[in-house]
Amino acid sequence: MNNEKGFVLPLTLIIVFLVTAYTIHELMTLQTEMRFFKQQEELFTIESLVQMAAYDMVAHLRHDESVGSGQFQYEHGFATYKIEKHEGETLYIQLIVQTNSNGRRIVRLFYNVEDNMVTAWWEVTRQ
Repeated sequence: MNNEKGFVLPLTLIIVFLVTAYTIHELMTLQTEMRFFKQQEELFTIESLVQMAAYDMVAHLRHDESVGSGQFQYEHGFATYKIEKHEGETLYIQLIVQTNSNGRRIVRLFYNVEDNMVTAWWEVTRQ
């Protein structure tokens, strides 16, 4: 048998260390990507809720233009609205959309009653 003078054990330890470090790096990358995709899914859900709430709000205003507040319920969350008279034939509407996992977006808009159109739109996302 050859006398390798302690060459195999250090080489093996270095290889094991490198493989372990690479595995840990890949696991951390996987966790980061999973968080990213979860956040993207939440943003997509918020966007969908905002679109549904805006559509329902306009449909509601076409039938009832009264000032007040209320709520729309959806499968993945809900939208709370508050309608106030602004200037002339314009209504100020605040929609607060919240997902079941507590993602929120506040939408403020102006709605012209004569034209049945949204004239201005602002969105604020809160985590």
